[in-house]
Amino acid sequence: KRIPGKTLKGVRVVVPAEETTLFSGNPRNFEVDHEVLSALRDSIRAVGGNTQAVDARMVNGKVEVIAGSQRRMACIEENVPLVVDLYDDTTDDDAHFIAHVENHARSDISLAAQCRYFSARFQELQSVGDEKIERFAARYKLTYGTMRDYLSFGALPNELMALVADQKLWRFKSLRRLRKVWTQIAEETDLTAPKAAEIALKKGSKGESFKDPQELLKALEGLLPNRMAAEPINREMIQKDAFDVEIKRSPKGFSMNVSVKNKEDLKKIEESIKNMLQEIEV
Repeated sequence: KRIPGKTLKGVRVVVPAEETTLFSGNPRNFEVDHEVLSALRDSIRAVGGNTQAVDARMVNGKVEVIAGSQRRMACIEENVPLVVDLYDDTTDDDAHFIAHVENHARSDISLAAQCRYFSARFQELQSVGDEKIERFAARYKLTYGTMRDYLSFGALPNELMALVADQKLWRFKSLRRLRKVWTQIAEETDLTAPKAAEIALKKGSKGESFKDPQELLKALEGLLPNRMAAEPINREMIQKDAFDVEIKRSPKGFSMNVSVKNKEDLKKIEESIKNMLQEIEV
């Protein structure tokens, strides 16, 4: 592969996709396009692997994918090996150029991917020096406040952000709302990000993802203690309007208020409440 000032030499190899890592200098390595990924999985499933090799180098004994993260992810999900063009003596500058060429003329990188890229790059610079947000923001001609938002958004759990099918729908407003609701969930419940994602998806979506950030945020907000309203009991089991029930969830458990209008229905009510608690148990 020719790059400015030299020609990179290497070999084409086949490696276990899950044993590779990603180059943090390529913003697209922080983006998941579910539509593209689905099409790639169909293609890879049909031929048994990726027909277009990904660009990579060796870093600390591991194959680091410079460009081609979607092909890598598709191979991981299809449990097939990854075809790699593995280049020798590839510096960070070389890798940045390869990533730039690979990304040229493609659609704009999503805000979510930019946030994850900035967060990873800032941590990388901090690990080798005393990088400050002000200096880091100046590198990209951004204000301190804007970069601070980018970094805080990039630190949000990817398990939650990735639940939105089209990552390009994330905006600053929705990311600020996600930051707020996740902070509340972390402080007020014992839910981890993967568990919160699992419950939100189960309760708020009929598929494997949400159609937009607003749909996801609504589902996540429903996990907060002060939003855990009672789900209606199946009134077909008992006489209509026989009772009213309200359940509230707190970090310590559940509180319940039941107003019974007909004592003869107590057993049916108890059974309904038991079933309801099983349904909303987290």
